[in-house]
Amino acid sequence: MIASFLSLVALGGYPQDSTNDNQALGSKPVKKRTLSPLRLSNVPAQWSAYWSPDNNHITYTDWTTTQENGKNREWNWDIYVMESDGTDVVNLTNHPSVDIDSHWAPNGKQLCFSSNRDGDFDIYTMDSTGSGLTNITNTSVDEFYPRWSPDGHKIAFLSPQNEKMDIYILDLRTRSSINLTNHSANDSDPSWSPSSDKLVFTSDRDGNQEIYEIMIDGTGLKRLTYTTADESAAAYSHDERYIAFNSDRDGLGPKRYGYVQNYVMKSDGTESKRISLVPTGGNAQLNWSRNDDRLLFSSWRGGDRGIYTINVDGTNEQRISPTTICDFMQITLEQDATTSIALYNKARLKDPNALFFTGGILERLAFELMDKKRIDEAIQILELYQAEDPDSESPQNALLVAYKLKGVDAPPYPKEIVNMILRNFNEGMVSLRTLMDRYPKWYLVNANELLELSKFLSEEGKLGNTLILLEFTLEKYPENTKVMDALSDTHQKLGNWPKARYYLEKILKIEPENKKVTQRIEVLKSTN
Repeated sequence: MIASFLSLVALGGYPQDSTNDNQALGSKPVKKRTLSPLRLSNVPAQWSAYWSPDNNHITYTDWTTTQENGKNREWNWDIYVMESDGTDVVNLTNHPSVDIDSHWAPNGKQLCFSSNRDGDFDIYTMDSTGSGLTNITNTSVDEFYPRWSPDGHKIAFLSPQNEKMDIYILDLRTRSSINLTNHSANDSDPSWSPSSDKLVFTSDRDGNQEIYEIMIDGTGLKRLTYTTADESAAAYSHDERYIAFNSDRDGLGPKRYGYVQNYVMKSDGTESKRISLVPTGGNAQLNWSRNDDRLLFSSWRGGDRGIYTINVDGTNEQRISPTTICDFMQITLEQDATTSIALYNKARLKDPNALFFTGGILERLAFELMDKKRIDEAIQILELYQAEDPDSESPQNALLVAYKLKGVDAPPYPKEIVNMILRNFNEGMVSLRTLMDRYPKWYLVNANELLELSKFLSEEGKLGNTLILLEFTLEKYPENTKVMDALSDTHQKLGNWPKARYYLEKILKIEPENKKVTQRIEVLKSTN
C-alpha cells in the first residue's frame, strides 16, 4: 500500500444493477465537472478505486496539481468521486495535505480515508458530498488504508505502531481499536468478508507475500495461497464463494516493476485462475460489482495509472477513468506524430494552463519511434515538449540522440550532460545511466566524451563528483587505461595515494612496458 502511494480513446461503461434507485451521493447536489474524452493529463495516477454499494459511483485517489507559469509544479493526493462511466468527476477533499485510500460506507452516503492534514496520517470520515469531515482515530501514529465493514460497525486499517505494518480494527460504536494481526511480519491489504466476521489480507510472514484469512477476534488464521510468487490485494465476492487477488506467479514481466495480473480462486484458496493478461504494469485494489460479474481495479498501462473494469471470465476489459497520455502514445505509434499533436493542441485549447506531457513517458515514446526509423516524428514530439518544459532532462537525452541519428547540428552532447549534472549531479547521473543502461543500442556516448566531462568537473573543483563519474565510466569501459589514469590523477589530488597507485598498477597489467606509468608509481611510493 505504501509503495502504491509512492502507479482506449473510448470511455467504456459496464452493466449496472438498477434495482436500487437511491443515489450514493445523497440528496445534496454536487457541483459536477464533466471531463472530455480528449482530456490528456500530465500526472495520471488514479488508484485505490472502489465502487459505491449501488455501483453507481466510484471513489478513487488521484493527483491534484498546482500551476506556475502554465506548468505543473506541485501536486498532492486528493479523494475523488465520479460516475460509474468515468464522467462527472468531483474532487471531494481539495486540500493541500495528502488524502488517500478512500472507501465507501455500506450505506453509500459516507466515505472513510487517510490524511496527514493534522500532522500524521489519521483515519477520517466524511459525507459523500465532501462535507462532515471527522477525524476518527486522532492518534500520534500513522494509520492508513481504512476499509469499512459491510455491517457498518467497524473499520479495518493499517498502522506501523510496532515497527512492522499490522492490521487494526476500530469499533465505531466504542471508538476503541484492537491490533488484529500483531505479528513481526508486514501485514497489509485488509478486506472484509460480506458477513463482517473475517478478513482476507496480505502478509510476508512466510517469506514472501501470500493471502491469509483471519476471524475478527484473531482466531482461525488460515493461509490461502502457496506459491513462491507474491500475492496481494485479495477481495471476497459478495456471495463469499470466491476471492479475487493479484499475483506475479506467471512471470509476465520483471517483478521489480510490479508486473502482476488479476486472478480469481475459490474462497478456500483452491482452483485459482488468471483472468487478465496485460504485458505492462501492475493491477491493484480489486473489488467486485454487486452481481459478482465484474471486477474494478487500477492498473499501470502505457505510462499512466488508470481505472479499469473486467468481466470475471477475463473478457470485456475497459478503461473508465479519463483518457490520458497513453492515448497520445497509442495514436503516435499507430498513426503519426502530426495526428497526435493535433489531438494535443485540441486538448490544450480546452485547458490552456495544463502541461500535458511527462518527460520520462515521452522519452520512452521517442525511442520506440527511433526503433521504427521514424526519427523525424521523434524530433517533432520532443521539440514540442522541450518548448513546453525546457528544464526537463529525460526528453533532452532522447532529443540529442535523435539529432545525432538525423545528422543535425546540436550542442555538443557532453556539454548537455554537464549542464544537467551541474544543475543536479544525482539527477544528471541518472540521465546518463538511463542512456547507457536502459537504451544500450542507442549508446552514443563514448569514453572520450565522458573523460572530457570528468575533466570539466575536475576543473570546477568537484573532485568527489569526478570520481563518481570516472568510476561509472570504468564500469562501462573496464579496459580503458585513459580512464584509469584519470582516476589515479583525481585520487592523487585528493591525497589518496594508495588508490592513485592502485589505478596505475591496473594500467601496468594492461600495458606492462609503459615506462611513464612505472615512473609515476615510483614517485608515489617515495611521496607516500
